[in-house]
Formats: sequence, structure tokens, C-alpha cells
Amino acid sequence: MLEPFGVAVKAFNLANPILSDRVAIFGGGPIGLMAAKLSLASGIKNTFLFEPGEYRKKLASKIGINNCINPLKIDNMKMVDKNFDIVLEMSGTAGGLQDALDYTIKNGKLIIVGIYPEEVLIDVKNQIISKELTLIGTFGRLIWETWFQMLEILSNKQIDLKEIITHRFPFEQYKEAFEIALSGECGKIILTP
Repeated sequence: MLEPFGVAVKAFNLANPILSDRVAIFGGGPIGLMAAKLSLASGIKNTFLFEPGEYRKKLASKIGINNCINPLKIDNMKMVDKNFDIVLEMSGTAGGLQDALDYTIKNGKLIIVGIYPEEVLIDVKNQIISKELTLIGTFGRLIWETWFQMLEILSNKQIDLKEIITHRFPFEQYKEAFEIALSGECGKIILTP
């Protein structure tokens, strides 16, 4: 749990939001859920999670992430003000990145965590330069900096990572665990010896 949480903590640190910021997270997988919980625990009430999967939307709501929106439903997206100061793109999809770029305000900050399996086209002139965005790509976590931060957050009970765990499998059932993980019908899956 600490490895993916470290990714969320590092991305959140790079974003460096303030309490009045509006924060959007695209992608409600385990790291996206952790980032949303971290944002809310930091006192940022205007935290929104964009996730198309019903399972993960329900999980988000269950763990206290109330502003969860399906980005594939046009009506839902029209209802959301596109002015986010901080956007964390964690979906790893071309559509998620396009939405993240569209929803970041002028002079806003976009942190890209998602890994894209395909080439992604970006309108650099209109989506980055004209908006004067700060664009930061990040990979992994920092040892030991994020490690100490995570332990402090967890020991102070600011976040309970256990509520993101939805499945546990003995190691021998790893194929079934990966099938569920790839389906998106889960939070964090734990393999046990």
C-alpha cells in the first residue's frame, strides 16, 4: 500500500495546492483514490474525482469522496465548472489527458502521473502555451522523503488506506487477481502468502 500511496503523495507535493484551490483528479484507480483522499484530508473541499467506472465511483462515495463524476457522460461534464487550479491526471488514457488539459485554468498546474499505452496528441499552442500551464510529469515516489511523509500521515490517522482495499487473494490466485484488476471492478487488490 505504501508504494502506490507514495506516488500519490509525490504528485500531490508537486502540485503544492492551497486550501482555496479547486483540485481535479482524473482516474479513480487506487492511486487516484489515494490522491483524492489526500486532497480532502489536506482541507481542500473543492476536490473532484473524474472516473467512468461505476464500481470505482461507488467506492469513492463510500470512502468519502463525494464529488465523483463520470467524464464519459456529456451532461455530467457540462454541469462541472472547468476551472481547476490543480489537475492530477492519473487515468493513463488519452481522453483523460485531453479532459485534464481542458479543465486546467489559465496559469494552472497539471501533474501527469498516468502512463499512456498509445501516442497522445496535444494541441501545444492552445492547450499549454496559450493557457500558460505548468505541466509536470512524474514517475514513482521519492525514497526517503515521501516515505517519511506517508508514515506521518498514516500515524496521525489523516487517511485510512485500508478502506481502498477491496480484494485479497492468496498468491496462488494471482491470475484471478490480475483479471479483476484489469476489469477495473476493484480498488486495491492485495496478494497474500
